Amino acid sequence: MIYNLVNAELSVENEERAIQLLQEVETLLPFMINLSPEDRQELPKMGKKTLDFVERTIIYAREHREFVPPYLNLDDTNRDFTLYNQLRRILSVLEPLCEKLKETHMMLSVESYSGARIFYRAVQSAAKSGVKGSDVILEDLKARYRKRYEKDDASPALYTPETPLRHTSPTPAEILATASQN
Repeated sequence: MIYNLVNAELSVENEERAIQLLQEVETLLPFMINLSPEDRQELPKMGKKTLDFVERTIIYAREHREFVPPYLNLDDTNRDFTLYNQLRRILSVLEPLCEKLKETHMMLSVESYSGARIFYRAVQSAAKSGVKGSDVILEDLKARYRKRYEKDDASPALYTPETPLRHTSPTPAEILATASQN
């Protein structure tokens, strides 16, 4: 199936500008942190009910300071909650944008792969018909469909940190040069 939902180009200037703007946003929020998966699992979450509870609690604590224990810094709690709400507003803009970016990226991978498969099938057909040069291209491209248990002695079966990544397949220019020699 051929997809063509995304038919666009992004100039290098706009790509660089988008990255620059995102980096600027990160600079504006220097207090951001990273949590481990374990921390995310263990920390209490604030859903709608908890959000309402925290909001009402802060209001009551401001109005009834006599109940605020001396070990609770109400200013810090209020500052945290204010920042939480500000970040929630930012996330309300950023999350849909991230979702659209990821989905566009996914669709582009589908469209690219679909085009590549169409070309691959055409090369297969050409090779079966004996078209000059198609067998060299087919030999290079069919490595994608080899079974995982088949090993190619020319390259490592799996990447490991001790095995440096290297390009073992010929470049398209080398393939075309070889094809034109046949």
